[in-house]
Amino acid sequence: TLAKLLGDKESSHMARYALARLPGNAADIALIDAMGKVSDDLKIGMVYSLGRRRCRAAVPSAIKLIDSKNETLAIAALTALSRIDSPQAVSAIAKARKSGSDKIKLAATDAYLTCAKRCSPYDAAKIYTELLSANEPVMCRIAALNGLVMSTGGPKATALIIATMADKDPKIRQVAIASLRNVKDPG
Repeated sequence: TLAKLLGDKESSHMARYALARLPGNAADIALIDAMGKVSDDLKIGMVYSLGRRRCRAAVPSAIKLIDSKNETLAIAALTALSRIDSPQAVSAIAKARKSGSDKIKLAATDAYLTCAKRCSPYDAAKIYTELLSANEPVMCRIAALNGLVMSTGGPKATALIIATMADKDPKIRQVAIASLRNVKDPG
């Protein structure tokens, strides 16, 4: 009966809140099903809930929403995908960083950083290395540097910091020096 309420504008949010807290696939299926039948405003909450539930079955539907003309919905989809442990989700987020409006690219970059935090150290290092590139915004590079130092650790992190101290950007150099304190077993 909660699933039926998802399409009703007046009761959809309460039904979604209730479903989002129920364990099991039935709630996931109800939310995914309803997303294909409701307005963008209601889809935003549904895709967000599916992301909080880390619902892998929602990945294909959420990926389609990245290209929505509704930027709020596209950003909600990126946020949801960043919470779901799925290579397809990570790939879609990486792709979104290269297309769309500046707002979508920024949201995709933030989602990509979120993915890196929960990836294996190897995958995280790949993402952080990509985001440390000189053509990325300074704040993104700072987050990537800190993430890379924390995920690699040891002598590799020390070597990275030393190399980064030669960066052209003084803010990056400053963060590199400060990040030395975060290296466990600097070698």
